[in-house]
Amino acid sequence: MLHYEGPNGHHYGAFLRPGFALTTTSALDRIAFWLLADLRDRSNIVVDHWSMLATGHHAIAYANRFFDRDKQIFVEPLHGYEDPNTLTARLRRAFPEPTVKQALFLLSVNSSGRMAHQVVLPALEQADQVGAIVVALATAPPGSTAPVRSLSQLDNTYRRYNADSCAYCEVKRTVIPIDRDTYLMRLAAYTQQTAITRADTARSTKIVEAYKGLGAFSLHRDHVDGRHHAFYVDLLPMLDTERFARGLSEAVSSLRDIRPQVILHPPTEAAARLAGSVADLLNLDQVCVVSTIERGLPQLQQRQRQLLREASDVLVVDDVVITGRRLEGYRQQLITLRRNGGDSGEVNLGCLVGVARARDARALKGSADFVHHDPKRWHTFAAVETLYLPNWDKRQCPWCREQAVLERLRSDVRQHPLIAARLDALRSSGGLEDIFFPWPHAGGGPDGPAPITEEAWKVAGSSDDASAKFADRFWELNPGSVFGEVQGADLMTSVAAAIHGLRAKTTDDGRTPVEPRLDTRFRSPVSKVLDPDLYLLGRFYEPVLIASILRASHEWDVRSPDGDDHLADAVRQHLTYLASGDRFAGELLVMAALGHLPAESVQDTPSNGDPDLQRAIDALVAIARKAGGTP
Repeated sequence: MLHYEGPNGHHYGAFLRPGFALTTTSALDRIAFWLLADLRDRSNIVVDHWSMLATGHHAIAYANRFFDRDKQIFVEPLHGYEDPNTLTARLRRAFPEPTVKQALFLLSVNSSGRMAHQVVLPALEQADQVGAIVVALATAPPGSTAPVRSLSQLDNTYRRYNADSCAYCEVKRTVIPIDRDTYLMRLAAYTQQTAITRADTARSTKIVEAYKGLGAFSLHRDHVDGRHHAFYVDLLPMLDTERFARGLSEAVSSLRDIRPQVILHPPTEAAARLAGSVADLLNLDQVCVVSTIERGLPQLQQRQRQLLREASDVLVVDDVVITGRRLEGYRQQLITLRRNGGDSGEVNLGCLVGVARARDARALKGSADFVHHDPKRWHTFAAVETLYLPNWDKRQCPWCREQAVLERLRSDVRQHPLIAARLDALRSSGGLEDIFFPWPHAGGGPDGPAPITEEAWKVAGSSDDASAKFADRFWELNPGSVFGEVQGADLMTSVAAAIHGLRAKTTDDGRTPVEPRLDTRFRSPVSKVLDPDLYLLGRFYEPVLIASILRASHEWDVRSPDGDDHLADAVRQHLTYLASGDRFAGELLVMAALGHLPAESVQDTPSNGDPDLQRAIDALVAIARKAGGTP
């Protein structure tokens, strides 16, 4: 027997999708008729899912015919469970004119009423859609905590249960998750397991090792422009290295199809230093180096604007490129500046970046194409270093998600010193020193900094007290790893880059399609996961590698919808049998709360006799259950 986990995290004996059921004109007419009283003066409609778009459009058109009116129709679907602020901005674009009592939220099935009263109606009000109402096609028992008018009441088969007190779970009925985007059952007809090999780590390891220990790589950090990055690359520490100087000279020499007369760069310290070095290599006067944001060209001094209008070849120099949007902005603004001055918009534009850290080769090729406007000139884009990393903002950053989980805990649980200290660290926008969730343990901290090289490890390990000295080096990597002789944020970056490479959809040139070994989102019917036997208990058994792999993965990278007993068993072994349990427990709890691990695998996490800590464990396990028994 089965039951279902809805997109809201609640469990149901049956799950209704009206948008999929209303497949004929007569069925849509019947629904539209019963909505006439609500639609009489309404023309701006929000529906709770894309599958309800046909219902929304048909109902409004039906009302227009019935009331013999000629109202312009606007129908906008929700994109899952949205934040009210982002939804407000989108609704302002969807409904451009302020209205009074003309907006309606059409809900397929109402469960708790929270989506209507805490998200959509407040967003409509903020979007100048005053007096909006909500109506649902059906309501599931036990009913709403906030009133929602409904056309019908569903029976107890559709009753809503909290995930941690589900009657169906108690009798061991299998739970099937409903995908948030498609509202289809998330099932896998086949699970394809993959492994991280030395070949997968080679490129990223070489780059990360070259700049290790310099602070070039950090985690959970905001850029000066306010954008958040789970994985942050800082060019400044790299600029003074011999490797970078050599690579920069080669990159400048590769720009064979451009002879820069002006260099344009954003006003950051790293970009300014890089631009100065490029100018020196090109024997270009520093007067020809212009610093401005991409939208700042019209505000430049007259002399600088004149340089940009008269130059036939302009080189954009940037410290890091991710999406290429800044480069695109410079190109558009440069063309506009030249045309407004009465000059030709045509310019031979080139780009040199310190680190190209696009999400993959195809994305980097897209960025390069911004300057490849002449098919005869291809050597106009160059990068000193290339490192493909996940482009995760606050929505996907695993540390932002961890912070959100901990913020949801009751205030008394958040006041536990362990939780409070962790939240303080996560709230910092300048990077994270303690990458993984700490856990109380017997014994002191490590004695001195971790050895960096294999030779240093050998020397340290030759002393008589080596075992005691390094017993507390739990989150450090032993030498000889395929991820490099690295520690901390450098190691996390190396692991993230290697795993991200498994999601590549093209060859390294960005041209030839290949089948990715992991997916950027879950794609039924094949579930692609990392083989748990190879990283939880096998090849990458060291706790710091296990934790790094889990942090750098999506839920669907490690968990198949049809479950994995090996995964749950391996987690239990770490918690209850292996020596790693007294340090690893907090990190595994967080990963379960984020949906990476089954809740049942961490429910027996030891509290070391601390009742306050036990309450924190219970709260995190409850969140893990709500996160779903499946990804």
